[in-house]
Amino acid sequence: MKKIITLAVLLTLAGCSPKVGVKVTVVDTKTQLENQITGTYSALEEQAWMVASVRGEEGNKELMKHSVSERQVFQAMNSRKYYADDVAELMETGCLGETSQGLLAERQEGCSRDTKQDVKFRRELVQKENEARRVIMQGIISQNLNLNDDDMPSVREAFAKKRREETKAGWWVETSAGEWTRKK
Repeated sequence: MKKIITLAVLLTLAGCSPKVGVKVTVVDTKTQLENQITGTYSALEEQAWMVASVRGEEGNKELMKHSVSERQVFQAMNSRKYYADDVAELMETGCLGETSQGLLAERQEGCSRDTKQDVKFRRELVQKENEARRVIMQGIISQNLNLNDDDMPSVREAFAKKRREETKAGWWVETSAGEWTRKK
């Protein structure tokens, strides 16, 4: 009987203990995946910067510590940096736009640069930029243990979202519904 009374008192006291507030944040699978993709991209970007900052023979040794696919991603990131000014200029003039698939697209409407040289340069630039983006997207998948090739559509969507966020007001972006609009 004494044990039952002791147990009853303990249970009553436990019920009277102060409540601890717990904030529960529900993150859906899509947001979780976007965070993984963004985190992997940031890590690759940081690694590429670290490797690029080491010069000469030491830089080559540092680069060789990474796998062939990582080196390809680093090269793609550097390629994007190299062409960034040209891309920005053509985005500013409305000749290029960001697609809903995370790629760059030519826009003929409203583009005043239509000489043969301009068109050729623009096409080559779009081809090089998109190839670099594809390598980076594939690199994100290969670097993240939670992703595989089946996740490529989600990676493209997250990459497109990141690109839309980084574009300036007035630049052309394609919505997920496939409509072209100028960013506000």
